[in-house]
Amino acid sequence: MDKLSLTILYANDTNIIVTSTNYKDLQKEVNLTLQLISELFQINWLVLNKNKTSVFYFSLVITDS
Repeated sequence: MDKLSLTILYANDTNIIVTSTNYKDLQKEVNLTLQLISELFQINWLVLNKNKTSVFYFSLVITDS
């Protein structure tokens, strides 16, 4: 898709990994990536099943002990 996302296809599943150093940029990048993947799916007559679509956020939080 672009520099900040990685697309992994397996059979009829698509995984998209989006990374960012801050939450605000991550939100923008996820929204842009979903928009682009939706357009790509439409062009190729594929269907994005919104009922099976999930978004997971992972964060590394470092604290001083």
